[in-house]
Amino acid sequence: FMTECRGHASKVQSIVDSYKHANRSIQALCKKISESLLVSIDSKRIYENNEFEVEQQKHRTTMQSKLVQLHEEIITIMRSTYEVFKNDGTDVQLHWYRYTEKTDKMVEEAFRLNIKRSLQELSRAIHGDGKTAPNPLFKVKVVLHEKDKVDFSPTTNKLADIMNVCAKDLTLCISVIPRLPEILSKRRGHKDMMPIYSVIANDEETKKLKAQIKQCMVTNAGHLVSYLHTWDNCRELWDINKDAFIRRYERAKPLMSKFDADISRYSEVAN
Repeated sequence: FMTECRGHASKVQSIVDSYKHANRSIQALCKKISESLLVSIDSKRIYENNEFEVEQQKHRTTMQSKLVQLHEEIITIMRSTYEVFKNDGTDVQLHWYRYTEKTDKMVEEAFRLNIKRSLQELSRAIHGDGKTAPNPLFKVKVVLHEKDKVDFSPTTNKLADIMNVCAKDLTLCISVIPRLPEILSKRRGHKDMMPIYSVIANDEETKKLKAQIKQCMVTNAGHLVSYLHTWDNCRELWDINKDAFIRRYERAKPLMSKFDADISRYSEVAN
């Protein structure tokens, strides 16, 4: 009898150990999910043209595949755990459903941390960490358009759009992640659950970080516009109709001294 009891006890202990090991493995996978950020910014690099958009899109695609794989590993572990309980009664199935909900909440928190940290990376890139100023991120040129208008290339609106779309796409990137109860339970209650990406998109901290990024871009645009006004002193170089000016100058037939003085003045303005 004792030998038989010890055999059963050993079997139960093995099941318990496997269950605990599965939970530890899931926790480790959740940690990897939270640390596999959807943003990758080289602080020593200055991005030109559409380089930033292309690099971030490429990185998000790579990390999305990795996050899906990590999530699938969690599903595989839980399916293996369920093999022990799949033939048990209603009470056990109810507890299993609650277990899938609990684990799903842990997974949701891992993804929320991922999005939070990714948004913080974006914010630091354009605002700094509060102690030091950020490194230059974009190469912006001052250009003179054909309509004699001085502007930036890319424009401040384009830069703001790049950062705001990037922030928005972070949550959309995880829209492919399903809820665990949807896959691992036959109960109907999970059908009312909001998708993980929707929950995170409506999270107050997420919305606050997105608003902060948007405001940072507005502030930076103001600084750029202020810089643009420094060119106002040189407007006569492009505002004046050159051909008409030369014709008037020719008709005036200025003295050589006047001619020399005007050339000197132009050189001062140009430089």
